[in-house]
Amino acid sequence: MPKRQSAKTIPKIQLSRSNPKGLVSVANAKPLRSENKKAVRWTESETEALERGIAKYGAKNWKRILRKYSEKFHRSRRVVDLVNKYNLLHKSSSYYKTEKKDWIMVDSEGEPVVDGLGEIIVISQKFPYDAAKKFAKRRISSGEIEFLIQIREAENIDNQHAYNVKLELDKINMKKIVLNEREDY
Repeated sequence: MPKRQSAKTIPKIQLSRSNPKGLVSVANAKPLRSENKKAVRWTESETEALERGIAKYGAKNWKRILRKYSEKFHRSRRVVDLVNKYNLLHKSSSYYKTEKKDWIMVDSEGEPVVDGLGEIIVISQKFPYDAAKKFAKRRISSGEIEFLIQIREAENIDNQHAYNVKLELDKINMKKIVLNEREDY
């Protein structure tokens, strides 16, 4: 089996091709992305440029808007950034389209967990992860630091989710897990 090279030992490849105008463009190809893109907050002038571009070219011409207003946008902006910002501005992302649901915590048999007064705790959230995090915060405040949490939609017993929860350095780490399906014979 050939020895695998690390990303640092793989040489950069220089690609060149001719474009129709006869100019040569050169790009450096790297084997892997070395780091994640840094978050850059949108400025007011960028948002205004995006809105002007949408008014002039329409909401489907993202490349054209990015190219025409390139002096207004931060150099790290990509087409996907414009689309995401547009969706946030016009409240068309899934967050705004999703209705809140009532979630309850359940035990390993799928039965609702009750509090000290014998009542079922209901948390209203749009997404199961957010509801599970609120339930996890309640358990952590009672002293637990590592546990499994199972929740389900109050009105839909089939919409069940499970998460491994661990408190590390005052930060809650949650990872969704898949539980074995119960088989009915």
